Amino acid sequence: RQSKEQVKPLQEFARQCYSGYSSEDFKGRELSDIYGTLVGSWSFIQHHTASVAKVRVFNPEYQKHGWQSGHTVVAVLARDMPFITDSIRGELNRRNVMIYTLHSTILSVIRDQHDQLCELLPARSVMKAPPNCKLCEEALLYIEIGRCTDPAQLKNIADTLSTIMSEVVQVVDDFKPMTMKAESVM
Repeated sequence: RQSKEQVKPLQEFARQCYSGYSSEDFKGRELSDIYGTLVGSWSFIQHHTASVAKVRVFNPEYQKHGWQSGHTVVAVLARDMPFITDSIRGELNRRNVMIYTLHSTILSVIRDQHDQLCELLPARSVMKAPPNCKLCEEALLYIEIGRCTDPAQLKNIADTLSTIMSEVVQVVDDFKPMTMKAESVM
């Protein structure tokens, strides 16, 4: 149950996250599990350091998470940049892991100097951040894969995806300087 102050931001988060879903995506799912996914994702984005991707791989259990799924869930939060979805999907495909659901949402958020979420803005907002805050464009990936029950394998998937995301950040950040250097020698 959410407090009155939490309802409006959570409604906006649901609108942004679920606007790309079709009715087929909800078929066979319990309303409590859809809500649990939403609240779990909302909790996941509350703190994020923009320079490092946040990766979580887990098996939702009702007693522990307030919702359940027959699949393993992969959640990734990173600053919005190219290659995120393809890189994550590529690693899961390399492992021959069945992907049942893959959704990506771009969020415009304001974070304070401690990387805590202050406000979820309408998608692709253009504004100036308040003092001591920063405006961020972040990509949230929600993926359901074939159930994995081995804790070591769950950790390995999370660690590997974190490494891949670090490499994506490096490639994206190096692209412009490398392009400029190449153009200067031509």
